[in-house]
Formats: sequence, structure tokens, C-alpha cells
Amino acid sequence: NIPIRLYDLKESGEIVVNKLMTLFQENSIPDNIEFRADALLNIDTQTIRVRMFTEKIDGRSFLRFDENDILNASREVPDMEISEQEADLISQSPARALHILKITRDAKRLSQKEKSKDEDFPDDAFKHIYWSYHLTKKFGPDLAKEITDAHETLPTNTPQQRQMDFYNNGIGRQLASKDFDLAELKRIVLNNPDIIRSPEEIR
Repeated sequence: NIPIRLYDLKESGEIVVNKLMTLFQENSIPDNIEFRADALLNIDTQTIRVRMFTEKIDGRSFLRFDENDILNASREVPDMEISEQEADLISQSPARALHILKITRDAKRLSQKEKSKDEDFPDDAFKHIYWSYHLTKKFGPDLAKEITDAHETLPTNTPQQRQMDFYNNGIGRQLASKDFDLAELKRIVLNNPDIIRSPEEIR
């Protein structure tokens, strides 16, 4: 609980604001604070409303998004598909949520664009490598692996497709140790013999 000093409301207001700033920046604070609000996520031309709240665990207050709102938001955005497990992970990191969703959308959109120009382009391999590479660049390999692994819980892939995606996600994380632009990532996907471009390559 944060004490409010009625004799000095300005100081008390600054304390509350600072606590909230810390909560937003670090996703948790060692205080018992209750906070609820609606957040507006701007993706492309769409503004999506997501419920935000605090959750108390072991004496700390954690900031959360409603995972069902995140899942529903992903369904409203073209070129985006996330699993329930992904939505749960994203809901635990409100400050990162918009970046994760945009990287996910960009990976799908760019792979479809390349496929439209060349029907033989390995769009799925490119999508996963681009996606994992940029998630790792932005948030590090641990969170990138959590997010991409969670995506593979979608029931739409065959076991071979899932194995291919796990493998290429790993390649994307490895590539993130260096800097590559879009054209360079595309060349790597087309030419690197370590990349799996089709589920038929799985042995």
C-alpha cells in the first residue's frame, strides 16, 4: 500500500506516479498496489483495447494484460496468428507486447510478399528465421525461444513442420549475434545449407 499524505498531495501524487512508472518499466514492484486500466494498442490502422491489471505474487505486484484480449487482438490484425500459450506469455510482458505482436505480423507479411513474387520461395523458413532473429535482437534469446516455442503449440502443423520450425527458429537466434538487413537475411535463407526449407528435408 502507498501512503497518501493529505497535507502534501503533490508529494504523494509524485510517489504514486513514480511507483506506476517503475511498474510499467520493470513489470513489477515490491509493493502491494492495485491498478486497473484499459490500454490501447495501435497496430497498423487499428486501435485495439486490452484490459490491464496488477497481479500480486509473493509480496510483489506484477503488471499484466488480459490474455484473452491479446488473443482476440491478434485475430483482428491481418497476417497474425498466435497460440493461446503465446498470448499467455505476451500478457505477462505488457511493455513488450506491442513489439512482439508487430514483429510477429512483419514476419508473416514479409514472407507472404516474397512468396507472391516467387512461388518457389521458402516462405515458412524465411518467416521463422526473420521472426526469431528480430525477437532475439529486441529481447534476447531466452524470451525469443519462449515465444517461438509457444507458437508451435498451434494444432495446424504436422510433426515434420513443427520440427522444421523449431530448428529454423534456433538458426534465427544464432544469426542474431550479428547484424543483417532484410536482403541479407533473404540471401541466407536461400543459400545457407544449414537451413531447412521444406518439411520433406526432415529425416
